[in-house]
Amino acid sequence: MSVIKKIVIAEFKWMLTKAPRIAYIPFVIPLAYFLIFNTLFLKHSVDNIPIIIYDESQSHISREIAHCFEDSEYFKVIGYANSQEDMQEYLRQRKADAAIYIPIDLMKRINTHLSSPVLFEADGTNMLVASTAITNAQNIISDISQNIGVNLLLEKNYMPEQANNMVTPVQKEFRILYNPYLSYTNYFVYALLMISFHMALFFCASGSMLMEYNLGKYKEYSAKQVMLGKLIPFWLLGIVYYIILAAIAILVHGTPFSGSLLELLAMGIVFVFAVTSLGAFLISFFRVMFYFYQLGIIIVVPIFLSSGATFPVTYMPFINKIFSALMPLSYMAPAMRSMILSGHSPHFITNVSSLLIYGMIALFLAIRRLKKVRLQRQY
Repeated sequence: MSVIKKIVIAEFKWMLTKAPRIAYIPFVIPLAYFLIFNTLFLKHSVDNIPIIIYDESQSHISREIAHCFEDSEYFKVIGYANSQEDMQEYLRQRKADAAIYIPIDLMKRINTHLSSPVLFEADGTNMLVASTAITNAQNIISDISQNIGVNLLLEKNYMPEQANNMVTPVQKEFRILYNPYLSYTNYFVYALLMISFHMALFFCASGSMLMEYNLGKYKEYSAKQVMLGKLIPFWLLGIVYYIILAAIAILVHGTPFSGSLLELLAMGIVFVFAVTSLGAFLISFFRVMFYFYQLGIIIVVPIFLSSGATFPVTYMPFINKIFSALMPLSYMAPAMRSMILSGHSPHFITNVSSLLIYGMIALFLAIRRLKKVRLQRQY
């Protein structure tokens, strides 16, 4: 134990005096990512979507439809087209992201008790804009259709309540739990915080271990003592940084946290352990940090996309599920987001156990690799 303590103290002194960047990068980089992207998604949702309207009907109902889109915070009517070709040109030129076509026979069909289609077109090249536009357009047109149906029944001397019940015999009610406004910030920013923390800590711990693999600074000590002595400073710094980053994320983002702080801390401890141990093992196959950085650049996007941070692992193809299971972030990012937003993670025990086992296996392999490298390089 005294040998490990000696190495830990020596490593802390080296980091603070000779390589301070290794000490602060795992904190500064994730913090910068969080602040930048939290500001980027500050509006929580897309609004003022530019829309063009082609009103061929020119009736009081078509004008009501147009006014409803003008009054909506989600749309910004940029003009009225004179023809369908004119409307399509707005979409092709990306001057508008959506368009409404109201046919000439709108009133005629309504007066003869026939439904009349109103065409809504959205540019699908941006999925977020298109889905927001379609959802809100459906709500607007559904409300207008309901009002028209009620008015038609009122003209036949039905009572208002009776008319409403006849037009909408089934009332839709929605209850969205934990993220009621479907905020993209809540969904995305915590995952970005964790991937940036993951990669920064991963590279810094790996860089420190590479010096031992190449130079054998502590060659007089056993591989186990050296590995623990080199990694404990990063475990301690990583845990402290994780606590501070999680606190800043919750306070700055303003998300009410009702979960267990102990669970959030436990998840962070095993995550830091798994990431640093993995880095210590993988760096043993490299002699130059530059090539290791290249590997990191190649895999960072697959790690993020396969972690469940943007697309649920449950619905991924089998090969992607295997890749996801091999990455520590897959056990951390969705669980942390769930704990912060909903107050609990249904798979907490499984995730913590998986990360702990993951870290122990990676640490064991790293120690074995250090022994092998020492024999190969004879220092």
